[in-house]
Amino acid sequence: MSCPHCKKKIESKDNLSAPIAAELAPLVNLKKAVEEQALVHARDQGILGEERLADENDFYHGKSQEYANHRCSFYQCFECKKPYFGGLIDCE
Repeated sequence: MSCPHCKKKIESKDNLSAPIAAELAPLVNLKKAVEEQALVHARDQGILGEERLADENDFYHGKSQEYANHRCSFYQCFECKKPYFGGLIDCE
């Protein structure tokens, strides 16, 4: 979901042509679903209480969503195409 040339994230507000917007729409919806699930699973797994989020010197300080995205792995079902939680990523 980024420009293949400059690697900048493509946003839906970027005045995209209709064909590009149509291609991106399912990806945006998938990303939104994964991010929502990541926060839920991060809460359930107890990782939102980890020190990294409270440490002012850490990259993830105050960034719960980004940390949940970093720690939770998701996969897309081959049949229904919905994302599912695959567990926590423990390596750094």
